Amino acid sequence: MRVVVTGGAGRSGTVIAAHLRSAGADVLTVDLVAPRGGDPGSDIGSHLFVDLGDLGETVEAFRGVDAVLHMAGVWAQGVRTPTVTFQVNVRTAFNVFEAAAIAGVKRVIWASTQAVTGNPWGPGNFPEHLPIEESLAARPRGTYALSKHVGEQIGPYFAEVRNLEVVGLRLAWMIHEGGWDVVPMWQENPLSRRFNAFVYVDVRDVAAACAAALEAPLSGSHVLNIGAADTCMDIPSAELAALAFEGVPLRRPLDGYETLVSIRAARELIGYRPRFSWRDHVP
Repeated sequence: MRVVVTGGAGRSGTVIAAHLRSAGADVLTVDLVAPRGGDPGSDIGSHLFVDLGDLGETVEAFRGVDAVLHMAGVWAQGVRTPTVTFQVNVRTAFNVFEAAAIAGVKRVIWASTQAVTGNPWGPGNFPEHLPIEESLAARPRGTYALSKHVGEQIGPYFAEVRNLEVVGLRLAWMIHEGGWDVVPMWQENPLSRRFNAFVYVDVRDVAAACAAALEAPLSGSHVLNIGAADTCMDIPSAELAALAFEGVPLRRPLDGYETLVSIRAARELIGYRPRFSWRDHVP
């Protein structure tokens, strides 16, 4: 399979591209900057400098490709100004979908965010119920989340009108290699992580989710929560929900330390099963 990974020189894109290559995919990374590591010129043929804001350039980069994994763009609120965040993410998302349709690419997997459903959570802004599922009404509260919400409208359009296969991955707070030292600090003030419902995900599980989404038999457009199987707190989930989200109804009993943002849909549609937990890295 020939796959383009946009944002492939970024911290997460690098890990994802490496994972796909190890699984046998023919990967072309595209970005505005050079890939991490390697000798100058060693990436010729496996990396392109591409401005995704230019539709023609993006179409050319996608020729002969089976699937696109779109990880590029402004990656969080506060990284760029609110207006630039929205403009960059919406424009590049549309261009990626349009270029894929023009170039004859069949499937687009792209990075959305769990913030679409309304976080940061806190007093006066609680979810309607727990666990949080993909069906919860979108209530973006920043231009980053708003840009991803727009992307979640672009995907179904291209699935319906242009016959693309589309999967948006609503990614949790991502932890990279060597990043587990923050978890003990979180335990000191559990409510400090209420803002995202105590979610996290190992970047290796994100890479596995991307690979699964590329291979799964599916059609149409979908959005899926991607996160760890557990919360980031050493407090049973039922107790944690009562502490952090008092009065929010539970749609079902919470088991052990299970995540408060459901990953059931990803398990059922693409076979996603996260392997990594902070409990295996923190004494």
